[in-house]
Amino acid sequence: MSIKNVLRLAVVVAVATAALPSVAQETKGKFRTSLHVDYLTIADQIYSNANNTLILDVGGTGLVGYTDPRDDRAEEKAATIGDGGAYGLTVDYGLAGWKWGELQIEGNFTHFESEVDNLEVSYRVQGVYPIGTSLVDFSYPTCSGGSCPYLTFPTNVGTVSWDQPQLGAKIRFRPTKQFAPYVGLGVGYYLVDFKRSAEIDLLSRNLAVSSGNYIVYSPKTFEQKTVSRLNGFGPIEVTADNAFEYHLQAGVEYTLAAMKRRWTLFLEGRYFFTDGKVRITTDGVEEFGMSFPEDARGLPQDFIDTLDVGGFPVAMNIGGLMDISSVYPDPKNSSRAKRGPPDGVLDPGYGFIQGGTIKYGGYDFSFGVRFTF
Repeated sequence: MSIKNVLRLAVVVAVATAALPSVAQETKGKFRTSLHVDYLTIADQIYSNANNTLILDVGGTGLVGYTDPRDDRAEEKAATIGDGGAYGLTVDYGLAGWKWGELQIEGNFTHFESEVDNLEVSYRVQGVYPIGTSLVDFSYPTCSGGSCPYLTFPTNVGTVSWDQPQLGAKIRFRPTKQFAPYVGLGVGYYLVDFKRSAEIDLLSRNLAVSSGNYIVYSPKTFEQKTVSRLNGFGPIEVTADNAFEYHLQAGVEYTLAAMKRRWTLFLEGRYFFTDGKVRITTDGVEEFGMSFPEDARGLPQDFIDTLDVGGFPVAMNIGGLMDISSVYPDPKNSSRAKRGPPDGVLDPGYGFIQGGTIKYGGYDFSFGVRFTF
């Protein structure tokens, strides 16, 4: 349907509803209570750097490209707080009234619970084989000549839930009509709880018994620092703090005339703004293993001189992030090796864990019923 047709339809609906008889009840000086079910969509997510590419003009001799070594498909799933259902209770009071509308104050409470999912964990095994053997290529992942590609493991982080008390004010238009639109704004507070998943607890235990190093650089100055861990890496940490929010709302009510004008159905949408967030770090940093910068402007020469096609992964020389598989001699050819199922031994390799922050804010669509006292 075109925008012009939508506007025409809106005008027709407005004229039709304006002609409806006075079947709604004015709320000035009255309390109303509401029960509602909601669907929340969180607007924020952690974007993957797996597809980063840096193009450099090296000394005027030609362009050189550095591409992040991870599988580009890693960016297809971004870590976020999953969309999901919620429920709540609202109480409002008619503070003032005019022919064209009413001013109401309201208190609202909503409970929400969902999963923090799809944390990007990418890992490439080093290819350590039995002495005197070389690896036989196999279907997935394909390792050739001792080099294995990165595998991506979208990982569940845990369960986040919050109770959200809110206070606000709204203008309810056409208070005596069966259809009554309204708009409002308000403030609230997130009371947040978080429960870690078994998956990140396992990865944290693996990190604690692994040793290695990685390079971090400042995105502003590109100054590099090598971080060495000889007695284990720090765990995956997740913080989810309480936070204030403010919101805008809009909705429409439909009064049930057959129910003595006390019962009203409503549809409503809210959008929440907040600095409250889930923050995910590993060994104290959000990017455990960094990608190439995408913008070549301003890169100092000493930074360019250190670039390597392998990027800036975390090297785990002892232990490993996970147990990918076992390796055993090929019974048909003792000079070659094959991969088998996981054997309970961590595999040394190179890894990335793409942490960051996810803000709580986003859309809340609700449907409910109101009763006027």
